[in-house]
Amino acid sequence: MKYLLLLLLLIPTASATWFYNSGVMDISMDISSSADIERDDDATLEYINVNLTFFPYSTPDQKIISLTTDPKAVISEDSMLFTFENPTTDKIEFSLNSNIQRVNSRTKVKTKIEFPLTGISDTGYIMPSETIDSDNPEIFELANELAAGETDLFGVTFNLAAWVKSNIRYSLSSLTADVSQKSSWVIKTRQGVCDEITNLFIALCRSLGIPAKFVSGVAYTNSPEFPESWGAHGWAEVYFPGYGWMPFDVTYGEYGFIDPTHVKLKESLDPNEPSTKYKWFGYNTDIKTSQLTINTELKRYSGSFPDEISIQAKPFVKEVAFGSYNIIEATVKNLNDYYVATDLRIIKPEEVTADESLPVMLRPGEEKIVFFVVQLTGRFDPDYIYFFPVKIVSSTNISASSEFNASSHGTYLTLEEVNAVVKQKTTETKEFRTSLVLVCTPEKKEFYQYEEAYANCNIRNNGNVLLKALKICLETDCRNIELGISETKQVRFALPKTKLGQQIASITAENQDISNAAYLEYSVLDEPDIEITDITYPGSVSYDDTYQISYTINKISSSIPEDVSVKLDYGFVKEWVISELNVNKKFDLTMSAEELSVGANRFFIIVSYEDKNGKAFQKQQEFEITLNKPTFTQRIRIFFNDIGKFIIGIFT
Repeated sequence: MKYLLLLLLLIPTASATWFYNSGVMDISMDISSSADIERDDDATLEYINVNLTFFPYSTPDQKIISLTTDPKAVISEDSMLFTFENPTTDKIEFSLNSNIQRVNSRTKVKTKIEFPLTGISDTGYIMPSETIDSDNPEIFELANELAAGETDLFGVTFNLAAWVKSNIRYSLSSLTADVSQKSSWVIKTRQGVCDEITNLFIALCRSLGIPAKFVSGVAYTNSPEFPESWGAHGWAEVYFPGYGWMPFDVTYGEYGFIDPTHVKLKESLDPNEPSTKYKWFGYNTDIKTSQLTINTELKRYSGSFPDEISIQAKPFVKEVAFGSYNIIEATVKNLNDYYVATDLRIIKPEEVTADESLPVMLRPGEEKIVFFVVQLTGRFDPDYIYFFPVKIVSSTNISASSEFNASSHGTYLTLEEVNAVVKQKTTETKEFRTSLVLVCTPEKKEFYQYEEAYANCNIRNNGNVLLKALKICLETDCRNIELGISETKQVRFALPKTKLGQQIASITAENQDISNAAYLEYSVLDEPDIEITDITYPGSVSYDDTYQISYTINKISSSIPEDVSVKLDYGFVKEWVISELNVNKKFDLTMSAEELSVGANRFFIIVSYEDKNGKAFQKQQEFEITLNKPTFTQRIRIFFNDIGKFIIGIFT
């Protein structure tokens, strides 16, 4: 058999590197817009305010060299206010011109940050928002699956970004919508533009308790899908304790950094926050607004960012058969003492099919092998040996080249065989941790038997695995919940109150992998109660007599009666007030018979009191004392006393 050598068409060269690796860029940016004013014949218009929140501002790696506005605007930290007083034209226009210097820099994460995060107080950026619906069940389950067994925050965040990059197709079809699509729409349709791809990434972060915000701005692209190289763009920033906010542009495959063509204009909880707000005061007037126009131009660039990684490439089998699978092994080494992540792309002849890119993360100084599974497709002449050059290129255009051959007598590898090789050579270290924090507190430390009393339990998953079929119980009252990584849920239990006095309740949470318990103390109070006992008094008295009455107020409940009022009512009223009846109280009274009426006099001992909630109670006892026959003169005095009693009765 005769063999000839045939070199296939050269593979494409890598794209230009200036917009990735330049050290410093000077960029000019003009932002402008207008609004048409529609008036009725009797219209009035005193002013129009335009509040612009989409403009360049200084950050550690973005310096504003100059910024002018027309008309002159009032600029605050996050807004630019244009004011038009008594406008007489049918249109208002506003604009800004800026010159920006972007520095290619990195926030260098040199140490491992433990995951899950604890002690995060900035809850705004971990909560769902209008389009970032991080509470969607599918997003929740995916995030927990991708984070399972991970203990490194950078690793978890990279896993989320890498999944989105590899599984969500960039598609311009959703640009027809007025607003960005929700994260749940993106995960369902597996497509979206930069805003929506970023939405899903942020939603995955937030569902794991990782703070993430949406960043709007402008960036450069050399994609043929876009007529303009500079355009509006969205990416994310993720909070790393001890380091601050780290940029992640999943669309561009930039993890923990952004190239210097990214100009930051706005940050927000949600991408659908408006960039321009109009407010006007007038009568029979309407405003028709226009979109912002953004013109961006690169003025100059200089310097270069040093290489962060090195790459070597080689085939698993040097010569394969036609139609065979093969593996291109890319050995990637981090040349620095900080985390580095990148996309690796394979550039290849059209007769070779493969996944076009693979994300890779490297810890400080780490070396890792990444595997591209390729297959030969098409028709080949059995009399020829074919040479297939391939190139592996990083996001920052660091590359390595290799090649492999194909012939009729080469080694034939199936997909199952190469996948087995990749699995064998891939080392993945995970540390699965289960940690459950259960904190329960009663809504009240003490309560009465007639009250409904509850305990609130906060249960948090501080481990790195999803806790399924978790049962949390107070005695026989049980709830079944599922608790995601970093997720906190609240469970409310009715406290048992069958017994009086000090109680200790045990609340347990467990599944087949973990258990925990919380104990809480509370007191069950009976209703405050008293009795009036040991009443002594004379059965009858004469007008000139003094006599003795005594009685005792006994506390017969465990709880303490409060705001106690003790009254002796016999027409005249004597009253004693006691703030708390902690002990039995005896009353010894010396009375004058001159206050009595002729005949039988009814005496009432009335005790009114409350519990701690202000609930009112009352007890009373009565008895009689007879006034013996008085003289005529005494009867006259008694008559006037009775009138006094009558008047007192009216007003009391």
